[in-house]
Amino acid sequence: MDILIESNLMNLYSNPSEGGTIFEMDYKPKSYNLLNTLSRWEEAYHEKAKIENGEIFVDKFRKSMLRLYLFPRNEEKRYLKDLKSNKYIELGDFINGEFDIIRDEKEGEKAILELKREGSIKLPNHSEESF
Repeated sequence: MDILIESNLMNLYSNPSEGGTIFEMDYKPKSYNLLNTLSRWEEAYHEKAKIENGEIFVDKFRKSMLRLYLFPRNEEKRYLKDLKSNKYIELGDFINGEFDIIRDEKEGEKAILELKREGSIKLPNHSEESF
């Protein structure tokens, strides 16, 4: 279920079941989506071999705002490189998990959307721990 927060100036679209992300933010005076990015999807004309050997990159998930990636401490540079090529190892189950809506309120010019997820984090070289 998508959530729309609407005002005279902006529309904001969130998807709690897709990692609690914001996938569209429309600036109404210019009729422009400020999150207008392209996700790299596998297309029918792509050769599987080129995807597998890294000549063509495809994204694991739609590019959205507030997607939660977890990296080991002191390995940010390596993980950012791995993220670009989609060869990263996800350490949690938050990235595309279902978030619960805790609060969804609009009062005057103020809107609040509060989401929550209980999940697991795999610490490098350790077993999963729940948080």
